[in-house]
Amino acid sequence: MTDFRALCKELVDALLCWQTDGAWIDQAEQSRLIARARAALAQPGPPSLKEQALALIDSNKPYLDDTAMDTIRRALEALND
Repeated sequence: MTDFRALCKELVDALLCWQTDGAWIDQAEQSRLIARARAALAQPGPPSLKEQALALIDSNKPYLDDTAMDTIRRALEALND
């Protein structure tokens, strides 16, 4: 699975030496892109599919018997994010 946060950081670093049509990106544009990428890195990522599924189980407790809920929860918790 791609680590998008690491990729975003790599792209910020790469901007420092990126050329477009043989000309360097102007300083103002470079600064704006770096600021946007750093702001994105500061935001929390979306919940993983596993976290969403566990929350869905919790919100549906009245509809699942204890055995089914326990089995589903243990299966989800055994998975990587």
